[in-house]
Amino acid sequence: MPSPRIAAATTHSSVRLWSVLAGGAALRLALSTTSLPEILQDRNELVTPITSFTRCKHSLHWSTLQEGFYLVNTLKQDPYLGGSFHHPPLLLLLSQLVSPKTRPLFAHLAWTATDLVTAYYLARVAQRRSKEAVLKDDEQLWSPSSVAALYVILPLAEHNVPGSFPSFFEQRYCLHPFSIATGLSLSTQVFSHHFVVLALLSAIQGTSFSTLPFFRNAYSAVFAISIASHFSLYPVLLLPPLVVLAHRQNPRSTSIARAAIFASAAFVSHQAVVLGLSYYLAGSWNFFSSVYGVILTIPDLTPNIGISWYFFIEMFDHFRAFFVGVFQIHVLIYVAPLTFAFRSDPMFTLVLMVGIIALFKSYTALGDFALWHAVLALYSELASHITRPLVYFGLTLYALALLPSFHHLWLYSGSGNANFFYASTLVWAIGQGGLLIEVLDAKLKREVVNTLDEQGRELVKKGRWRVLQRVNLVRPSDQSTGKEDEIPTGRKSVPLGSIPSNCNMRWYAEQRTTISSLKTDGLEIIKLPEGNYGHAALAQDTAQVVVTMLGKIVAINPSTGMPPVYLRDADIERVGRPELFSRQIGLELATQAVVHSYGFE
Repeated sequence: MPSPRIAAATTHSSVRLWSVLAGGAALRLALSTTSLPEILQDRNELVTPITSFTRCKHSLHWSTLQEGFYLVNTLKQDPYLGGSFHHPPLLLLLSQLVSPKTRPLFAHLAWTATDLVTAYYLARVAQRRSKEAVLKDDEQLWSPSSVAALYVILPLAEHNVPGSFPSFFEQRYCLHPFSIATGLSLSTQVFSHHFVVLALLSAIQGTSFSTLPFFRNAYSAVFAISIASHFSLYPVLLLPPLVVLAHRQNPRSTSIARAAIFASAAFVSHQAVVLGLSYYLAGSWNFFSSVYGVILTIPDLTPNIGISWYFFIEMFDHFRAFFVGVFQIHVLIYVAPLTFAFRSDPMFTLVLMVGIIALFKSYTALGDFALWHAVLALYSELASHITRPLVYFGLTLYALALLPSFHHLWLYSGSGNANFFYASTLVWAIGQGGLLIEVLDAKLKREVVNTLDEQGRELVKKGRWRVLQRVNLVRPSDQSTGKEDEIPTGRKSVPLGSIPSNCNMRWYAEQRTTISSLKTDGLEIIKLPEGNYGHAALAQDTAQVVVTMLGKIVAINPSTGMPPVYLRDADIERVGRPELFSRQIGLELATQAVVHSYGFE
């Protein structure tokens, strides 16, 4: 039986959850009765050729879905032959029920209901992760400035306590201004986002890949991502980390390789059924190139907030096929390394991939970033490790002001050109791309900080320690000479803590202080500051860094228990300080090291 406190917190959380859902519904429906939807339905920041429910043609608003349904059922013509209709055949069924012309309220009810269910699913995902994530007390406090900078929300929440975490997180999507504007514009993105979030929820709820009932959560996740891919193609890139996430909920059920095979087979089978049904509805395979080909080849260069349209406007036709391939592969190449690097936390891979897809997909809209900002709130603990939130918040507001202004100057007043609007999209890409890199940086920093003890974490928090990135400075050794080929660093001296361990991108903490050094006959004598070195494991890691890189270090913190590593006798004689190489390392010598130098000039 749950305690009265837990029961009260759960009840309060449920009340807040439904209150936010009701507020989101009321806000959307109230705005739908104004003239705002008609304005937003033609804004290229919100709709694209593949997501627009209505498109402006010759100053008349024509419903492309209604137009497609009319061509199929009345004129018996293929709507995909004209090259202007890019919705999948399954969305044609919506035109039988909803129409912004004849049934505007019903259309907005359908879009609002989809958004609210998506928000509810997001709250469930957050609730599930809040049970698994181990957060410290200071990481469970939300700063209004950080929230405003990172998630661009309407309400400013207070403290994130366990009872209010799901409802607080749910506000990120339900009351996100990008989400509200996307719903009012009747963009079909809401359906793709709905199934993406449903896939996340199904995968994180726990599953077993050992059997194949439809109701198994893993297969439900695969089927949901298959439908999302049918609407916009790019969600297929989420399949690998999604499989890893589902497998981690029940790793003993089967191996990861077998789970991947089952998931791939389920995805292909479901796609075969969906494509077969689409063929039945369309009457031909012409929809395939019009729906999926337009995403891959980018023939429609209608301006949007992405970075592809202007790039291919300026591209010579002779090189277009090559660079289109490069552009699409660029999104694909992130999947494998991120899935492998964060295999212990596949949800974070999904968060990163949602942001990467939103940034680099062919036809980008603000609704893509609404979803990314929402799932990004899953990792509230990273907020304190974001170093420049004000910069990215400022770039976001700056770009949001520039986009409609430069669009008007270009296409309406005639006082600008395409470069104006494209410059504003670059500002937007820099802001969101920089935030994406900062999130990755913050994740890796936090992993390092959590390896420290309380004293070490306090030093990092106070700014006396900093987390740095290791970079490779050493090429593979020459097999003929057996000698390593060091790459000059371009620095006057190399502090002990800044020497990397290997070619991989790794992270470590380094004391924020000056390290004195003295060069003698090609050797560099480095003296670390007096006092507490901070953390035993950290000192051991720093020592191991130099041992791995050069194999030549003698000064090691005694608290680590590591044996000393000796230089060659010739090196000892050249230094003229043999006492440094005694097997008994005294406290007075624990802060000294001799490192062989090969040109760190």
